[in-house]
Amino acid sequence: YFTANKDFNYYITENMAKPLKVTMENDMEDVCDVGRFGLFTTVASGGYEPYQYEYVITNLSTGEITNEGYEYDRDTRGIYFNNAGDYEITVNVKDCAGTIA
Repeated sequence: YFTANKDFNYYITENMAKPLKVTMENDMEDVCDVGRFGLFTTVASGGYEPYQYEYVITNLSTGEITNEGYEYDRDTRGIYFNNAGDYEITVNVKDCAGTIA
């Protein structure tokens, strides 16, 4: 028998899923202009779906950090560069088992 709940339903079976892996692509060169909108796409595989995505954007020149927290269905994220400087963009992907890559 199976009881369905309102939220996501899943079972975790040991040693069945491939390790959670993440790759990230963007539509820009290594150098972009201030005032430009960059689009970042995250591809997750393995682990246990559904995935949650967290993007951490750090302006290394000013130390300003933008973090929106984990959200479902955010495998694509647009970033508007309104300040000059070097940026570090980190994506963390969490599967429903709580594994983070």
